[in-house]
Amino acid sequence: MPESRGDAFKRGKGVVKKLPAPKRTNASARPATAQKPTEEAQAGPGSAIWLHGFLIFQFVCQVALIAPLGPARIGFRVATFGSSLLMLALLPRRGPTLPNAPWVWLVIGATGLGVAHPETNSRLAAVAQLTLTIAIWGPVFWATRFRLSRQDFRIAMLLLWGFQTIGSVVGVLQVMYPDQFSPDPQFVQSMLGEMAEGLKIELANGERVWRPFGLTDTPGGAANSGMFAVLAGLVMITTERSLALRLAGIVGAVVGMFCLYLCQIRSLVVLTAVGVVVSLVLAVVRGRMVQAAWIGGGAAVVVVGGFAWATTVGGAAVTDRLETLTEDRADQVYYSNRGHFLERTFEEVPEYPLGAGAGRWGMMMGYFGDPMNIASPGLWAEIQPTGWLYDGGPLLIFAGYGAALAGCWASVRVVLRAKERLVSEWGGLIVALNVAALVNTLSYPVFASQSGMMCWVLTGVLYARAFPGAPDRSTPGWPAA
Repeated sequence: MPESRGDAFKRGKGVVKKLPAPKRTNASARPATAQKPTEEAQAGPGSAIWLHGFLIFQFVCQVALIAPLGPARIGFRVATFGSSLLMLALLPRRGPTLPNAPWVWLVIGATGLGVAHPETNSRLAAVAQLTLTIAIWGPVFWATRFRLSRQDFRIAMLLLWGFQTIGSVVGVLQVMYPDQFSPDPQFVQSMLGEMAEGLKIELANGERVWRPFGLTDTPGGAANSGMFAVLAGLVMITTERSLALRLAGIVGAVVGMFCLYLCQIRSLVVLTAVGVVVSLVLAVVRGRMVQAAWIGGGAAVVVVGGFAWATTVGGAAVTDRLETLTEDRADQVYYSNRGHFLERTFEEVPEYPLGAGAGRWGMMMGYFGDPMNIASPGLWAEIQPTGWLYDGGPLLIFAGYGAALAGCWASVRVVLRAKERLVSEWGGLIVALNVAALVNTLSYPVFASQSGMMCWVLTGVLYARAFPGAPDRSTPGWPAA
């Protein structure tokens, strides 16, 4: 008769011994090899160090152009855009691309067709234009690959604010103490020729000085830094907890506004106003009425304070220039300054239905074009649509605006849906800059410049922080925001 279970337990055969619980160990007690991968990941491609390093490198390349470097200047210009290509190649291919990526592929494709155009001035210039296009739009693909903590994102934004504010401060010093802080006059004359004298302003004390350069090699270049300093300063007074940083933000904004007035680039004054309005609208739509009040009040202080300071130093040169914005209807003011270039672009569409051949205008023609090719001479483009028409015809104009609009709309949706306050508030600045870049295409070929590239770097970084655990780019339905 088989033994019962009860008998077995009585004899101790069915007793299950309780094993001791595993002893918990501190992270510090683990072998050193267990922590190595984490440490490597923190410094490897895709980490915040790479993003911050890229931003600092952009600053270095820009500042280097102030010095009379001769042929080495081309090297720094190439390095500015080459760094974008390097990031595209080295960063791990993870996460999504920006939603305007299909449009960007069309931009690259249309420019590629321009390389094969029979009327191309120089094959080298055409290939250089295609390479530049890939570099400028490349951040659409690589800037979303970063893994950024809240602090990483904040540091990136403060780095940009700090550099642009320093550029504005230098612009002020160049007006107040031109002999000590302005570039060498012979260097400026060698770059600009006869145009140099026309880029001077007469101050209230009767002294004639160049419009502030800031940390650029162009009179009036401080205006770009001024616009960023104004818009970022208004964000800082609502996001930063430190009183010192808040004060630095508002002071930097006043300095930036001073530069905008003295640089006399009216389009950037208007774009700064557009950026402030965009920031206000986004704050109101999100229901952040306190933030909207701070932005509105801060903007009033900046505009009035900057104007009072600028007129004290610049006198009639400031007021006379600003009055031209209101002396006629807005469309007439635009037409008399840049509108006729847009009109001419539409008139040239029948002449260039497939473009004129890539690389026949701008830096690429100047650096890599063939001046002896009289059958296909260089062309002149003052605004972005004209440059796109020459490089790839109406198809490229369509693709370019499609990519810009889709990218801008993507950043708007991120800001409106973001749950993290830091993302929504700094994201408002990025949206404002995107809108400004889009509007600026009607005044300047912004997407053939460092400013155009940085537009997509910022948008990609916004996505990287807003979606830190984003699915792979192949995930159906991405992005949801």
